[in-house]
Amino acid sequence: MYERLKCVDDGIESVRLARDSRDEPNLLDEVAFWRNELALAATEVVAYATEADRLRAGLDARLRGEADERGIQAERVAHGYMDYQLGWHSITNHWLTNRLLHRLGPTVANTAPEPQRIGLLLPRATYDLSEGAIYYAYMGWDWMLQAAKLPYTRIDERIVRERGLSTLGLEVLIIPDETRAMDSRVAAEIERWVTDGGTLVASTIPATEDEYGRPRAESALAKVLGVADGGKVCEPVEGTPLTVTVPHGHYSGKWQEASDRKPEFQVLSPTTATVLAPYRGGKPAIAVHRFGAGEAFALGYPFGREAVECERTSIGFQRSYVWFVREPQLVARTAWLRRFFIRDLGFRPEYEVEYAEVERIEGVEAIAPGFHMPKGLSDDPGDPFFIRTVGDPRRDHEVRTVRESPDMAIRFFPRSRDGLSTRYLGISTREVHYLGPRATIQMILSKHTYRCRINEPRIRAIWDVARDVPVGFEKDEKGVSFTISLPSGHIAMLALSEGPKIQLFGSAPFPGREKPETIARCRELAGGTPPPETVILTRGDLRGWAKDLAGRETLASYGEERNRPAAEKLVAFLRSELGVDAKVIAQAVKKPPAPDAPIGREYESVDILIGDEWTNNDMGMLGAYWGIAYGAHLPFTATYAWPGPGRAVASLSRRYALIDEGGRIPFAYTHEYRLRLVDRRFPLVRRKLFIAANGADAEHAVDAVVDLLRK
Repeated sequence: MYERLKCVDDGIESVRLARDSRDEPNLLDEVAFWRNELALAATEVVAYATEADRLRAGLDARLRGEADERGIQAERVAHGYMDYQLGWHSITNHWLTNRLLHRLGPTVANTAPEPQRIGLLLPRATYDLSEGAIYYAYMGWDWMLQAAKLPYTRIDERIVRERGLSTLGLEVLIIPDETRAMDSRVAAEIERWVTDGGTLVASTIPATEDEYGRPRAESALAKVLGVADGGKVCEPVEGTPLTVTVPHGHYSGKWQEASDRKPEFQVLSPTTATVLAPYRGGKPAIAVHRFGAGEAFALGYPFGREAVECERTSIGFQRSYVWFVREPQLVARTAWLRRFFIRDLGFRPEYEVEYAEVERIEGVEAIAPGFHMPKGLSDDPGDPFFIRTVGDPRRDHEVRTVRESPDMAIRFFPRSRDGLSTRYLGISTREVHYLGPRATIQMILSKHTYRCRINEPRIRAIWDVARDVPVGFEKDEKGVSFTISLPSGHIAMLALSEGPKIQLFGSAPFPGREKPETIARCRELAGGTPPPETVILTRGDLRGWAKDLAGRETLASYGEERNRPAAEKLVAFLRSELGVDAKVIAQAVKKPPAPDAPIGREYESVDILIGDEWTNNDMGMLGAYWGIAYGAHLPFTATYAWPGPGRAVASLSRRYALIDEGGRIPFAYTHEYRLRLVDRRFPLVRRKLFIAANGADAEHAVDAVVDLLRK
């Protein structure tokens, strides 16, 4: 039996759907068998579930209402910093983004983040008194918990002060580093909670000041922790990856191999606690103290702040930034944190990623995927300028698959709604990049699969909400394992059921064109017939472009030797009949001295580009209009095999560009930039001729261009 769900502001109405008397099928067989019924059971959609801001507003209002009924402030946020409903950081195709939003939006709007067994204290008193980068410790813990697949609930101090801590179902409460100021009532409630059986993790000794910043003689949690401040050291924790961090990150250290940082780590002085791990010099670094029915773990090592120092760029942007997808210190500490929770705290995580299999963009392109060249500037596989591409026909140039564990990319966002037996699991990837047009295609086509596990053996069915299909899984006595595919910048929503019934919220009506309509529209515009063998510009367009070449050197870049005859034929015509100072060149780009060194501006001098590696340059080279710092405007931004043998496409770059009065393209938009006519004075954006073809096809296209210019 399935339910049709109709969500309304005052509750849920359900309509039972009968089925025949077949025997009860098992697991996914049952879900798949009743696929047609399940489609009919898809819900009507609440009206407010079609826009992102209204999704959030409705959920906030519902949470506030629940909080009023419970008499405490609503802080049931199970995903942490910045209060995300579902982590999604994407620079990608807007049609895909909006289509996905309308499929998943109703599920997000009609459910709430599910309270977790791990809580991360938001230390408002400390932050209210602090200056500077106050969130480093909290952000570091947030990033590492999500990387370790340990979803958490953010716990505001007000909840604790108002005696709500014991109502949240927490097993572990984390106090982030440098939580110096704490209300005595908050400390007393934490002490009571640990006495009753809770597990406390304090990263550096907290509560050494009151809520006004006045120093205490000892921590308000000294009895609970069983340690006192024993001074400072600058040493790694012995036998762990908790080291003196070497800062990395695009804006925060690059790939330096050493650092002169001298951070101060707290030495613990046990009073009643037991030392679990020392610093390298032997002084206590981690301790545990049995207190009442619970335990308290003290870390002298500032785990959150040192995590941020590993890769401040990515953690600050809340996504893995360009080439620092797997910063090695963060990878090692993620694995350590999960082991620490399981081995020392006795915590049984509900979610995990057993491994990821990912096709990674490598070399210099990993700095800013798709802003560079599919052919590369080197034939040496060990050179950062040796480029690998999805579907690359050249030997050894195909993107490689790597297996990674622990996975650092995806995050889990458990969600639920009172009255429903089905639970929902949002999954997002923070492996997101600045993508040029070519890289967008690469990210969608390349392999990004994750072997996920839910440690709940009662699960009987899993449904992919966006794709509207069942998810196959393997089951054992401890839970279920399954594989999902999640490209960069995408999200997923799964529906999980412990019985023979899945409850789904229907998709919101999509205001844009659906795929069949889009295909029909394209056929209509094409006249319903195949395009001609050669697509060419008008004589007026070409004559205007050719006239603009007069009085300056014109370069025709052919890329591959097989395209040189086409380039020479066109250059000969321009010189002999139009008086243009033209010559051929293989390519204008020169290899920079280092992967992160700026690309030279010599590529701006090219006016004619021949070959299929320049496909879509009209958009790729001149459309990525703020990425110049990454070499976005190299004449190499496409993939292969278009338009294919026997065809050629000739095009001129656009007449208008978003530029300032000096022809500069913005890194970030300002009011000086306007859509302006391109000008021959501005090499970066002046009109260029692209001939997408190879060999004889390119020569045929040149013949057509020449014939048109002669008319």
